[in-house]
Amino acid sequence: MGAALGATLVLPPAEGLLLFLGVGFGMALPYLLIAFVPALRRMLPRPGAWMESFRRFMAFPMFATAVWLSWVVGRQAGIDGMALVLVAALLVSLALWLYGRGARGVLRPVAAVVSVAAAVLAVAVLNAPDVQAEADGDAKLAAQAFTDARLSQLLGEGKPTFVYFTADWCVTCKVNEKLALNTAEVANAFAQAHVTVLEGDWTRQNPEIAKVLARYGRNGVPLYLYFPPGSDIARPQILPQVLTPQILTELVTAPVDGTAGPA
Repeated sequence: MGAALGATLVLPPAEGLLLFLGVGFGMALPYLLIAFVPALRRMLPRPGAWMESFRRFMAFPMFATAVWLSWVVGRQAGIDGMALVLVAALLVSLALWLYGRGARGVLRPVAAVVSVAAAVLAVAVLNAPDVQAEADGDAKLAAQAFTDARLSQLLGEGKPTFVYFTADWCVTCKVNEKLALNTAEVANAFAQAHVTVLEGDWTRQNPEIAKVLARYGRNGVPLYLYFPPGSDIARPQILPQVLTPQILTELVTAPVDGTAGPA
């Protein structure tokens, strides 16, 4: 759905509205079927005690999400930032528990103080400076930090350039990096073709990267661009959002025919 919504940036208004209409209809379709097809309603389980167990079970996916987001904070703010997040979560849990117990008297100001402390810690994490994330043990593709000026310089020198935009919270990005980008096969192919790699980190929504994404008709990550030797900055090869080592190796070994353009 991300690719479809990103397409609305380059579609005419009428077509963009039709796309959103289709997305909305698809999301509403299960409810419409249940409402208008009695046979489907009869297949639904009857209300009962299982609903309470199911409600509690669904907390575990939320816990898993919290663990993942803590990892994202750790990548950006270091272990100290992650510790602040965990302490803030603990304080929020304590405040909610106090309110849930019907805090009265002395407990009410205690709950308020705990809530304020959690908010202060959250602000501290948001203002924490970025830290250089440790390189993954299996990372083999050497990359430079992306800037528009650096990209223009490389293209002006006629060098083949591969640019990818990623974020720590982007699951698709991390899967592609693990299974395709950071493999020996791809690293060797890029080295033999003398391809320069630029990495744009959009974890904190860098404004410069946002402009580049919009330039190529995107409003989010991942985005993978390849500029063959002598290509123009406005006409890269735009790769699919799901990569394989074969796609990347064939990309840099295929003959340049000068017909590449935006996908």
